[in-house]
Amino acid sequence: MWPDADCISLPVADGGEGTAAALARPPVGSLSCCPVTGPLGEPVTARWALLGDGQTAVVELAEAAGLMQVSPERRDPETTTRGVGELLLAAARHPGVRHIIVGLGGSATNDGGAGLLRALGVRLCDRTGNDLPEGGAALSALATVDTSIYTSTPARWKSLSPVTWTIRWRGRAAQAVFGPQKGATPADVALLDDALRHAERYWREQAARSPIRRVQGQRAAQRRRCCICSRTLFCAPGSMSCWTRCVSRSI
Repeated sequence: MWPDADCISLPVADGGEGTAAALARPPVGSLSCCPVTGPLGEPVTARWALLGDGQTAVVELAEAAGLMQVSPERRDPETTTRGVGELLLAAARHPGVRHIIVGLGGSATNDGGAGLLRALGVRLCDRTGNDLPEGGAALSALATVDTSIYTSTPARWKSLSPVTWTIRWRGRAAQAVFGPQKGATPADVALLDDALRHAERYWREQAARSPIRRVQGQRAAQRRRCCICSRTLFCAPGSMSCWTRCVSRSI
């Protein structure tokens, strides 16, 4: 229709699959590979991105603990985000990195970010001081958090989630909507929802003492936001943030 028009390819993402690649497409960024723990506890290779400023990294949860890492017949409600924490550490330790954008969409997990915390050296304990097992259901027994060996990094983190979602929407829990696609049965959904609500109450108490600025746009990944409450964390809708970065880079 417009033979003289210039066409610009503009990949975008919303915080889920493809976010790191969309934000770091050459020549304004690069991708690095890192071996991490997958959602089922098996090793996987995940990618993180370094943007053109040399100071901003993009870590995508879906790369380390996404649905694409687990075939439908192997999906299990008791999965882990440990690999996401390992990927965060790899990015944070890269020379020059001061800011990390964390895409939270497309997860195969229901652990509320517990595995991520463990990768950073945080202990999640029950009332007797014993470490909780992996998975989301164990969070029903969360009583204390030991950060004495927490691995701190100088980078500030910003999380991106795909769409607006709250804890309950029209009477439905986030686990009831997103849990089944991750292998959860109705019984699992009830158990996980209770456990994550308990953990969220704990994190809210901790977050009240931390400089967290909340915005809408967190859906099922919202609870994972709280697992980074010991750092300054900014939350933003994923699609708008990625769109703004991609467009400003292309014009």
